[in-house]
Amino acid sequence: QDRATVLSHLAGDSMGFAQIAVATSLEQLTPSPTCCSLCDTRHLQLQVSLQTHCNYYYYGPVSEIPKVAFAASLGGNGLQKTTSGSKDLIYRDVLTNIGQAYNPETGVFTAPVRGVYYVRFTANAPTEYPMSAVMYRNNARIELIAHEQPSGPGSDTASNGAALLLEKGDTLKMVLWHETQIWDNSNHHSTFSGFLLFPL
Repeated sequence: QDRATVLSHLAGDSMGFAQIAVATSLEQLTPSPTCCSLCDTRHLQLQVSLQTHCNYYYYGPVSEIPKVAFAASLGGNGLQKTTSGSKDLIYRDVLTNIGQAYNPETGVFTAPVRGVYYVRFTANAPTEYPMSAVMYRNNARIELIAHEQPSGPGSDTASNGAALLLEKGDTLKMVLWHETQIWDNSNHHSTFSGFLLFPL
């Protein structure tokens, strides 16, 4: 079908679009900005439907697009402090783990597909001693840091987050640096979380 045919069907109702979505060759609807420019802005519902058709062509059925989201906290582990070397943090209190990409036994998140992920962490600790929470990619590269110096009696919370391009198999983990501390309880003050924004 050509552009004129598509436009003529878009002028009809949603049932008309359903017919053209089936009949139109997928090769003519490669995902690009021009794909949905075929839709008149007056037909917003049809525009959304056409974008869904484009996504199907590009990614496959919705059921095949990976769904990845996790959130976990240190939980009732209380205060953790290092005095000789760094320590991997293991967030055992799992709140969400859709796709099972986060391992609560090791504290490691493994990207199941190449894509852009949003990851975030929070850290809480008493303020009489330095606090840290450091994100490492593939056990080596430091991605994000939260670090606070002592400031007297009390407690403090820090956080950090970013959208990261991860390759399939890339790992993320949190580390407590040498001579720092972090604290949590069942109220989930110190957390590690992330989700897939879109695959690439």
